[in-house]
Amino acid sequence: MSFVLEAEQLCVDIDDHEIFSNLSFRVSGGQCAHITGPNGSGKSTLLMLLCGLFADYRGQYRWRCEDETLQPALLCERLIFMSTKSGIHEALSPEENLAWYAALMGVRLTAKQRREALARVGLQTGFSRPVATLSSGQRQRVKLARLGIAWRPFWLLDEPFTALDHAAVADLETRLIDHAKAGGLVLFTSHHRLAHIRPNVKIQLAVGGILSSENMDVGVQG
Repeated sequence: MSFVLEAEQLCVDIDDHEIFSNLSFRVSGGQCAHITGPNGSGKSTLLMLLCGLFADYRGQYRWRCEDETLQPALLCERLIFMSTKSGIHEALSPEENLAWYAALMGVRLTAKQRREALARVGLQTGFSRPVATLSSGQRQRVKLARLGIAWRPFWLLDEPFTALDHAAVADLETRLIDHAKAGGLVLFTSHHRLAHIRPNVKIQLAVGGILSSENMDVGVQG
């Protein structure tokens, strides 16, 4: 099954201030797109727009599956969006948070499956402790465990490498590469200097407007 995201002449103004303009790009299944730019250049806004969470824009974008444009209801069933906000309940344990995420996705996980998903992101212990007692890196791992709940072809991840140690960064890079190799489509923002992933598409934003959008025509791994 083939997937494509196409954006044409996207423009966003907030309070009469231009965030970005004339932004066009194309990302296909099997590819990773890296969105870069300084704070305030619109990276998070762009991801929210593409998820249907930001309606005040000009231009157009289309998510397509086998040449059929996906309507919002079908898009929600195929997409995982992870913002920079916590998105986790600090009074709940990692397991309880993951069960809640799974329920939102229409998936029922056994205790074993929840713990396996947490172990895949490096949380080997502390399954039952309140998230409030965990370090910032461990909390980020709880968020990332959502990626292992069920297959969703579209991953939109806003600063997913935040608070992770070097080993966890490398593991997540590999995970993004593997998702693309399996036919998934990945868009992510990051200020990190990444060692392994080689994005197919690079979207570079600047405060006040787009700098460039480039299809690198290379594999996701150099």
